[in-house]
Amino acid sequence: MRAWKAVSIIVAISAGLTLLSVPSQTWPTTATLSLTCGVSALALMAAAAILASRWSLIEGGFGGLDGVYEAHKWMGVIALSLASVHLLFTREIDPAAHSTDAVVNFHSAATVWQRGADQTGAKAAARWF
Repeated sequence: MRAWKAVSIIVAISAGLTLLSVPSQTWPTTATLSLTCGVSALALMAAAAILASRWSLIEGGFGGLDGVYEAHKWMGVIALSLASVHLLFTREIDPAAHSTDAVVNFHSAATVWQRGADQTGAKAAARWF
C-alpha cells in the first residue's frame, strides 16, 4: 500500500464517521470542519504511532521498512496540517439555532483560556500549559 492511499483511507473513514455523528444541519459550519479535521488528525497520529511500532505484518503491507517510513512521515505532515485547521476554525455553535436533539458545543482555545483565567487566575492559566 502506498503512503497516500493509507492517508486517504484513514482521513475518509474518520471524516465520514464524524459527519455521521453530528446533526446534518451543522455540516456546513466551520465547527464541523474543525471537528472533522481534529478527528482525522487524531486518527492519523494514532496510525503513525502504530506504524512506528515496526510490526512485521504492517511492514509487509507497505512493502518494507522504507514504505512504512514514508507513510509515517506523510501521516505526520497531514496530521499537523489538519490539526492546524482544527485550531483555526474552532468555535461555538448555538444549539438553540438548530432544530435537533443533539447538542453541539465547541469552544475556542481563547474562550477556554479566558474562562480559566477569570476563575482562578494564574493557577488556571498555568494548568493549560
